[in-house]
Amino acid sequence: MNDEHIFSYGISRYVDFGGTYPAKTRFFYNFNLKNGTIIQENDIFIDGYKEQLTEIIKNKIIEDSHSNQEVPYIDSFENTEYILEAIKPNGNFYINDEAICYVFNPYEIAPINYIGETEVVLPYKLIRHLMKDESPVSYLISTK
Repeated sequence: MNDEHIFSYGISRYVDFGGTYPAKTRFFYNFNLKNGTIIQENDIFIDGYKEQLTEIIKNKIIEDSHSNQEVPYIDSFENTEYILEAIKPNGNFYINDEAICYVFNPYEIAPINYIGETEVVLPYKLIRHLMKDESPVSYLISTK
């Protein structure tokens, strides 16, 4: 995202120490260009959002597994390699005009040999009920 309101900036890092799996990570920063601050989750979401957003993220991972052949197909997290308590809003997200996209780096929510990086795209229509009316991204959802 890069407009007069928000600038989303991503940093990719690739490190290979000669092991089986080189480390590739991505970290994101979202800047509020109106006041120069970094946009945090609590700037976007209402108080008490974490539990509901966690469930939405988990459900989206399951849903995405049905259409993405590069990840294991799952109907639940039971009997999977996922670290269930690690799947939650992690502050590593970028903003675009359609969604807030969370990125979980390798090893963050599952062993790398099970799944590497996981990107969870949350369309505004899916999370709108958890968003503050006056959040820095509210102008993006006012017409969606």
